[in-house]
Amino acid sequence: MWVNTFVNELKASGYGTILYGNKSIFKDNTSDNFGSIPLWHAQYLNEPEISNPTVSPGWQKKGEQGWSIWQFSSQGRVNGYGKDVDLNAMKVDFFNKYA
Repeated sequence: MWVNTFVNELKASGYGTILYGNKSIFKDNTSDNFGSIPLWHAQYLNEPEISNPTVSPGWQKKGEQGWSIWQFSSQGRVNGYGKDVDLNAMKVDFFNKYA
């Protein structure tokens, strides 16, 4: 799988890795052994405050969602900028690793 080759090359070069994409991309291009790699998951839901995204099986962990960052909208607004921006949520434990 090309994703596995890509991740292995990054690791061999000393880089940390996070994978960004949606469920269908990962379902078609990864396997269950990718769950240890942080996931930046893109899935737009109508009510992200009460919903959770559906991640690919490699990141499904018993009793929790396997994403580290969740891009839940592409229609955010920022004062002073007239176009839409992506909105993301990040899990606190993932943030704390890099804070």
